[in-house]
Amino acid sequence: PDVLLSFLTKNNLIAGLASRGLTHRWAACERNNPEMQDAHPLWNRLLRRAYRQCDAIVCQTHGVKRCFPVGLRGKIVVIANPVATPEFSAGKGSRRIAGVGRLDRQKGFDILLKAFARIAPRHPDWFLDIWGEGSGREALEKLITERKLGGRVTLRGNSDEPGSWIAETEIFVLSSRYEGFPNVLGEAMAAGLPVIATRCDFGPEEMVTSTASGMLVPPEQASQMAAAMERLVRDEDLRDQLAQGAKIAAKAFSADTILPQWDQLVDRL
Repeated sequence: PDVLLSFLTKNNLIAGLASRGLTHRWAACERNNPEMQDAHPLWNRLLRRAYRQCDAIVCQTHGVKRCFPVGLRGKIVVIANPVATPEFSAGKGSRRIAGVGRLDRQKGFDILLKAFARIAPRHPDWFLDIWGEGSGREALEKLITERKLGGRVTLRGNSDEPGSWIAETEIFVLSSRYEGFPNVLGEAMAAGLPVIATRCDFGPEEMVTSTASGMLVPPEQASQMAAAMERLVRDEDLRDQLAQGAKIAAKAFSADTILPQWDQLVDRL
């Protein structure tokens, strides 16, 4: 090829090894938080050597730059993920809060459950849905039982159609411990949902302006997440205000904005 774009950490290393001695241009694309990936130290050393031969390293956020050695930072190009306009409208009036993602530790649904448990007794007409599948389902089911949330929290599995969960949701919460670029947060914002997100590394802080297009809370803090959820549950005007702000902010991630940035990168290479 004239230009090779490789995506995901292991594929980037394989692409680097396969490219040795060839003359094409190469951009390696990181898709997650490199600090949190459980890779063998030898793998990481090989990856750093491979990155020295690439022409560009594409990251989704500015914050992730800190994960790379100073000598590589001049190669970094930041291009966020494009967020498609959802086919579904927000479920205003549904009285349902949603978290969406793989059922694993990264997504922090245990924190979301603990936060909801704090406000559930005061708001019996509100419910929590967690959409997705994964190895953590059994642990979450156990936590739902321990916190006496049966009938109030539902593990919904995968939605019938991509994004159809939006139509049943009035408030969206991203409870992640870490991210690369949380696509589902962008989808919720583009759909006009009021959002609460952890200020985790990386992504939410570059997508959401607190109190303007959503609410940001520290990761791992169920009490502060609960306070943000209660504030939105109690204040319909605030929900409407943040929903409008989210929709406007999400335009920065539209395909019309993001795809030309890839064109520019390939043209430069």
